[in-house]
Amino acid sequence: MKRDAQSESLEPLRAAMDEMDGRLLELLCERGRLVQRIQRVRDSKARVPQREAEILARLFRLNTGPYSDETVRRVWQALFEGAPEL
Repeated sequence: MKRDAQSESLEPLRAAMDEMDGRLLELLCERGRLVQRIQRVRDSKARVPQREAEILARLFRLNTGPYSDETVRRVWQALFEGAPEL
């Protein structure tokens, strides 16, 4: 019985998370397209460590949790590392 009640309460939360994941993916794809435009303007796919540091510093200032700055850094680090492959 408890399992059914738990499933019912989880379903709308999971549906909301699925919707949010879709929106996040759309934003990540949009960000990737901007990265491609920047690469064309710069005529380079090389990473710019100073710019990456500026982005992270700004995100850390904006971060109100619940994710730690270290988690935010790891997510963006993956984006930075994937950028040359775009």
